[in-house]
Amino acid sequence: GWDVTVVMPNFETKDFIIENDIWQIPFKGKHIQKLASLFERVGIYEDYLDKWVDSAFEYLKDKITKDDIVFATSGGELGTFKLASMLKDKLGFKYISNYRDPINYTLVHGLKVDNKIHVSREKEEKKYISNADLMITSSDFNKQSLVIKYPELKSKIFNNYFGYIKSIDIRQYKKIKSNKLRIAYSGSMLTNVQKPEILYEALLKLKS
Repeated sequence: GWDVTVVMPNFETKDFIIENDIWQIPFKGKHIQKLASLFERVGIYEDYLDKWVDSAFEYLKDKITKDDIVFATSGGELGTFKLASMLKDKLGFKYISNYRDPINYTLVHGLKVDNKIHVSREKEEKKYISNADLMITSSDFNKQSLVIKYPELKSKIFNNYFGYIKSIDIRQYKKIKSNKLRIAYSGSMLTNVQKPEILYEALLKLKS
């Protein structure tokens, strides 16, 4: 029952592409991915998406109203949260930060997401999620880390397994001899900072 519009960067061209309720917004000026990432790592940019944030803000500030709800989803980028926070300051809508993954190069229980040299990102992370009305994580591990880092935001941080079940009886999946090939993809689940706990525990039982 909701009218949903997906907004995303256009990395390929300088065109605004709008089709099937998907808006692809280009970067402001020339975007060189490696250079933008370097500027992020040394602290010149808050995020490699900064030029896109500037372009998207100018375009969206007249398209969004205070009655909208904005889900800012991150697969490691801070720029989506930054954009939503900037637009909320101007327009006053409800903003939800959706952590599909932890923000790259931040600390999760003291472990840095990616060990490349990078300036600290906790100050910027806190700045833009503090403006959110709700925060959703995809693992309890990341939720608890955010609660420890930012205890004043605890009441707004929730975990949602995005379809993961609460428990699993591994016995029904006991291997049987068959010519049928069964393949399951579960994403990156063994890294120190991701930890989709239920799938991880199921895998350990399978190994045993």
